Amino acid sequence: MPPSVGAPNDPAAQVRPYLRVGEQVLWSGRPDPGLHFSPADVFMVPFSLLWAVFALFWVGSLIANGSPAFLLALSVPFVGVAAYLLVGRFYVKQTRKLRTAYAITNQRALIAVGSDSLQEAPIRSIRRTERRHRDGRHMSVSLGNRGLFKAASFYGNTGLDLNNAFGGPLTFYDVNDGDAMLQAIDLGRSSASSQAD
Repeated sequence: MPPSVGAPNDPAAQVRPYLRVGEQVLWSGRPDPGLHFSPADVFMVPFSLLWAVFALFWVGSLIANGSPAFLLALSVPFVGVAAYLLVGRFYVKQTRKLRTAYAITNQRALIAVGSDSLQEAPIRSIRRTERRHRDGRHMSVSLGNRGLFKAASFYGNTGLDLNNAFGGPLTFYDVNDGDAMLQAIDLGRSSASSQAD
């Protein structure tokens, strides 16, 4: 049974309804909603600006030339995409972060988004990739393989990732207490290995 919409702000409480019998939470946390940019934004921000300039120039030239209304209507999606790339995706990303809970248990890694979405991966012998942020405090950790669509990993944490709909690793983005999370992953692995033996 998924957690209720009015669940407390405790990430452990958000994932508790998904736990199996005998499963224990070793660590829980949330992504930091104050971090707005990801490594992909080195490419995405200039691309977004170019798209917006092109869309606005196109609409402006259509208006200046007195083009028919149907041509102006065709330009609306381009302007909409520009608005989403420049502003909307950051809103989507921050809203998702506020609804996301991460947990490491003695069996699995869990990501719960709101009350209707759970991603999971077994913790035992799963491949781990770490990226420490420049501030030295935050960390992002990917667990598992890149999945069917390797490009999906590039769009992770950009507001364009569609909640990992195209596969890719289970990734905990922008975690403030990354060292505690890594210790929990190691403890979970050893615990899962001892349970399997």
